[in-house]
Amino acid sequence: MLVRDDGSIVGTVGGGCVEAEVWQAARGVMESERPRTLTFNLNQNPKYDTGLVCGGTLDIFIEPVLPPALLYIFGAGHVALSLYRTARNAGFDVNVIDDRESYANRERFPEAKEVIAEDYEQVMSRLSPARNLVHRDSHARSSRRHAGTALGSADAGPPTLE
Repeated sequence: MLVRDDGSIVGTVGGGCVEAEVWQAARGVMESERPRTLTFNLNQNPKYDTGLVCGGTLDIFIEPVLPPALLYIFGAGHVALSLYRTARNAGFDVNVIDDRESYANRERFPEAKEVIAEDYEQVMSRLSPARNLVHRDSHARSSRRHAGTALGSADAGPPTLE
C-alpha cells in the first residue's frame, strides 16, 4: 500500500481497521522520515469486534520513500573528484561547484546532478537554507582557496567559504 503526501492511497493491506491504522502510521513515518513496524494479531477476540477473524499475525514494515540525499561539493580538484565518486557510489546526488570551467565540467563529473562553473560567492547567495537546502543535504569544501577540506550538513546552515 502506498500512501501519498496528500493522504490518498494506492493498493491495500486488506482493508478495515488494519488499513486505517497502517494509513495513520504511514502519515507519521512520512513526517518523521523513520521506518516503523506494526504487528497485528488477527485472531478473533470475543471482547473486541475487530472483524479480524482470519487468524495469525500480520507484520507490516512502513518506510518513507525519500529522494536521494544531495551533496554540494565546493571545489572540483583531485580531492573533490574522489569525493564525488565515493558519494555517487553511496547513493548521493552530487552538485559540484568551482570557479574554473576547466575543472567544473561534465567531462570530469558526468553523473553529477549539477556542475556549476561560477564564482563561489554567487552560488552561495542562491543557497539559503530556507529556499534550497533540506536537512538531508550535505556540503563539502575542497578547493584551492581553503586551508583544508570541511564537511557539513544543511542542519548546521549553509556552508561558509572562510
